[in-house]
Amino acid sequence: AALAAEQPDAVWETTHTGGDRFAANMIVLPDGACYGGLDPGVAADVVAAHRRGVPDVAHLRGVTGRSPQDQVALLAVAPELGVFPWDRARLTARPRRAGSEAAAPARAQARRAGGWSREILLDGRLAAVVHGHNEIRRAELLTCAATAPSRAAVPIVDHVEHIDPVGHIDPVDPIGHIDPVVDP
Repeated sequence: AALAAEQPDAVWETTHTGGDRFAANMIVLPDGACYGGLDPGVAADVVAAHRRGVPDVAHLRGVTGRSPQDQVALLAVAPELGVFPWDRARLTARPRRAGSEAAAPARAQARRAGGWSREILLDGRLAAVVHGHNEIRRAELLTCAATAPSRAAVPIVDHVEHIDPVGHIDPVDPIGHIDPVVDP
């Protein structure tokens, strides 16, 4: 209600956005960015930052219409991209380039055991490659209406390869450690 009072022409209030206890309490259109854990004082700042192209990743729950792996990949690179190009970012689930598996046999093995990779393209150019795996969590009540515990597969980012403008891969994991690079 506070955000609607502040921006009446830009806010549409609803009673429920769906989901579970971690669900978004604000969806920003047309991007489909879902933010959660917001109170009236924070919501206006989150909207202003989003409009500037700087998603608040502490509150960003994901993006509608994308797989869980796509959403985690986007969240992993959003801070690195500076101004996030919501309308220009595209994801693909293509295999890695030839020869890159030799540089990272452990990651290749992880992918075979439920791992995944996503290429993030900006304006059709490769911006980053995100690699991860799905972790099966212990059984717990996942929604408010759950009557029995169930297990969830949670996508985890293992590392991100950032691509510079000339196409060189600079592998960096999510906490900033540089992985060794093998030149082809």
